Amino acid sequence: MTPVASFALAFATAFAAIVYIAAPNLFLEVGTWGDMAADMLHANALSRGDWLTTGHYSRHGFNHPGPAFFYWNALFEALPVDRAHAWIWGSVTLNALLVAGAATGLAWLLVPGGSAAVAVAVALFAAAHLDRDLGVAWMPTRLEAPFLLLLVSLAWLAGREARALVPAALACGMLVHGYVTMAVIVPALLAVTLVLARGSRAPWPSRRALLVHGGAALGVGALFLLPLAVEASRLPGGNFGAILEALGRSGSAPEAGWSGVSAAMGASLGGKVAILVPVLLLIVLLLAAAPPRPPVAVRVAHLACLSLAAFAIVVVAHWGTPAPMEGHSVHYLRTLGIVAAAVATAALRDALHRRLANGAVAGARPGAVAGTAAPAMGALAMGAALAVATALPQNLPSRVFDPQVYRNYPVRPVVDRLADAVERAGPRRAAPGPVAIDKAEHMYWEVSAGLLVELDARGIAACTTWRDMAYLYTEAYVCPEGSAADFRIVPEATCDGACRARGEGMGLVVVAR
Repeated sequence: MTPVASFALAFATAFAAIVYIAAPNLFLEVGTWGDMAADMLHANALSRGDWLTTGHYSRHGFNHPGPAFFYWNALFEALPVDRAHAWIWGSVTLNALLVAGAATGLAWLLVPGGSAAVAVAVALFAAAHLDRDLGVAWMPTRLEAPFLLLLVSLAWLAGREARALVPAALACGMLVHGYVTMAVIVPALLAVTLVLARGSRAPWPSRRALLVHGGAALGVGALFLLPLAVEASRLPGGNFGAILEALGRSGSAPEAGWSGVSAAMGASLGGKVAILVPVLLLIVLLLAAAPPRPPVAVRVAHLACLSLAAFAIVVVAHWGTPAPMEGHSVHYLRTLGIVAAAVATAALRDALHRRLANGAVAGARPGAVAGTAAPAMGALAMGAALAVATALPQNLPSRVFDPQVYRNYPVRPVVDRLADAVERAGPRRAAPGPVAIDKAEHMYWEVSAGLLVELDARGIAACTTWRDMAYLYTEAYVCPEGSAADFRIVPEATCDGACRARGEGMGLVVVAR
C-alpha cells in the first residue's frame, strides 16, 4: 500500500478515535469563557476585516508569536454549529491530520517498505495516549500533535530524506506560532538534526529532490514567517516589544530551575517521565554498543536521540522561566510516550531480526527474516488496542453523553444569565459608548471574557475596565482610560440581594453612579 493510502487510513482511524474519545466536547453544550473566550475576542479582529499577526495570550503580558491556529479556526466557523463547537471540530480535524502524518512517517521509518497496519496502529495508539487533549481547542494541548510530527520529520531528515522537509517546516511553523519558547526549542532541535545528518551514512538527496521539496518547504515557511515579519517591523513596540519587556522582567524574578521544571513535567506527564527517559537512554546505548543492521536501526537511534535531545532542550529552555511554572507549559512532551513505544517496538523487532539472521532461533526457515516486520506490527497493534481499552471505561456510551461526566468546559448558563441581566438593564449612560464591565477579583477574568464574547455576539458593545489585561482581552475590548464601570462581577456571597444575576459563586451588580 502506498504512503498516501496509508495516510488516508491513519487519518480515518485517528479522526474516528478522537471524535469518540472527545464526544462530550463535540456533542454536549459547552460554555464559552476562560481561554476559549479570550481567543474568540482575539479572533474577532478577523470579523472586523483586520489581519491577525499574533497568537494566544500569555500570562506574562504578551501574545505568543503567530496566528496560524486562529486562521485555521476561522475556516470551520462556517459549520452549522455554534462557534465553540466549530473551533473544537477544527481542532479535531487538524490533530487527526497531524497524527496521521506522524503515524505514516513512523510506519515507513521503522518498518522496511512501510506498513499501513503499523500506521493505523500508531494513529490509534496516539489518539488513545493523548486522550481528550486532541479533542479540545485549548492552545497548550494543540501543540502536542505538531510536536509529534516534528520529531518524526526530523528523524527522517537526520537520515537525509528530502521528502521530510515540508512536514518539518509545517510542524516548526505551527509550534513557533503557538508557543514563544518554541523559538528556542525548535532551532536547537534542528541543530541536533543537522549533526545527526552529517554523521549519517545515507546518501545525500539529489539536487532535484532538494529543489522540489526544499522549495515547497520554503513556501510553507514563508507563510508562517509573514506575520512574524510584520510584528518585527513594529519593534521596539508591538508584540515582539512586549515579549522583550517580559524577558527583561523575568531577569529579576525567581526562576523555575530544575525543581520548577520537574514539577511542571510531573504535573503534565505524571510518573511517565521517570520511565521514559531511562528507556530511551538504554535503547540508544544498546544500539551504540552493538550496532545492528542499517537502515532501520540507525533510524531508531536517530529517533531516540532526538527524543532525548528534546527532553534536555525543554529543560534548559524553561530553566529561567519565572516561577511558578505551569504544568501545561510542557504538555507537548506527552508525545514522547508515543515515540518511546515506537522506538522500543522497533528495537525489539530488530533484535528478533538479528537472531533469525544469525540462525539463533531453532527451526528458523529461510525467508523468515523477511517476515520479521510482523512482530513489530503485532506489538504496535496490541499496544494500541490496550491503550484504547484503557480509555474505554470513561467513554462508554452511557457516560459519554452524561452532562456531569468528563466535561472539559463549564456550563453555558452562567454567562448567559449575566448577559441577559446586562441586556435587560439597557443603556447606563446618556452618551453612546460600550458597556463597561468590572470585576472584583482577578480570577473572574474567565467569566468576564465569556461575558464580553456573549455580549458581542448579541450586538452589544462592551469592554473591561481592567486596562492592564489588554494582552488577554485585546485593545478592542478594553475601556478607554478613566471609564466608569457600569456593572461589576462580585462574589455571590456579597450580593445582599443586589445582584441582577448569579451563578457558579458569582453575581452581577449594577455600579451606583
